[in-house]
Amino acid sequence: MKTSYGKVSDQNLRLWIEFSRLNLVITREIFRDFPQFDLSPSQFAVIEALYHKGDLSVGEVTRVILMTSGNLTVVVKNLEKCGLIEIRKGADRRKKILSITPRGREMVEQVFPLHLKRLDHLLNTYTDEEKSSLITLLRQGRKQMEQLPKENNQ
Repeated sequence: MKTSYGKVSDQNLRLWIEFSRLNLVITREIFRDFPQFDLSPSQFAVIEALYHKGDLSVGEVTRVILMTSGNLTVVVKNLEKCGLIEIRKGADRRKKILSITPRGREMVEQVFPLHLKRLDHLLNTYTDEEKSSLITLLRQGRKQMEQLPKENNQ
C-alpha cells in the first residue's frame, strides 16, 4: 500500500530519492580506482585541489572540497605523512598553508586521468544541451536554497 503525503511532498520525495541514487552511482564509480593508489576520496580531493589551484590555507581547502575542518585535519596529517603535501605556517601564524609536493603532483597526474575517464563515461549519457540545462538548474536551485531562511525545528 503506497502512502501519499500530498502531491507536492510526494514529488519532492521522488526528486530527493533520484538525486541521492544518482549521487551514489556516480560516487561509487568515480572513486573505484582510488584504492589501488592507497588514496581515500578525501585525500584525492585535497591533493587535486592543490594541484589545480596552488597553495591553499586549510580553510580554503575546506571550502573548495566541501569538507568539514574536523575531517580535514586527519586527511591532511595522513597526506603529509605520505609525502604528498607539505604544511607551513602562513603570514598569520594561526593559518596553515598546504602545498602539493612533487610526489603528490605525480600521484594526481596518475589518478586524475582515470578519474576523468570514469566521470566522462558516466556523464556522457547526457547531451551537451542537457548538461548545460542541468548545470543551470542545479546552480539556480542551490543559490535559491542558500537564501532561504533557516527553519528552527525544536
